Amino acid sequence: MELTILGQTFSKANSRQMVMRGNRPAFIKSAKALDYEETALWQLKSKLGRHKPFSVPVAVEITIFYPDRRQDLDPSLILDVMQKAGVYENDRLVHEMHLFREIDKLNPRAEIVIWKIGAEA
Repeated sequence: MELTILGQTFSKANSRQMVMRGNRPAFIKSAKALDYEETALWQLKSKLGRHKPFSVPVAVEITIFYPDRRQDLDPSLILDVMQKAGVYENDRLVHEMHLFREIDKLNPRAEIVIWKIGAEA
């Protein structure tokens, strides 16, 4: 399966902001990370159609095209949104991952290839 998510992804760890919940601090996703997640979810759901979520181990190759070199290579938001969209039942099913970083100022995106691995492939 091949998918593309248009737009700039963000590092999940670096996209948190602290808010106070009563007397306790809590860390939530930033507005930019939430916007990306919403847009990516819409894109994926429109591409998946009647896809049945993977329920067996998968390998994932992700090439993230950033607009510049400042961002950390971090696919965690992408993996989370793929689970929410129904690409796989749980991101714990990702048993193998290949990550690549590229620069494309005009067209930031994530290009994703997913395939089953193991005896059930």
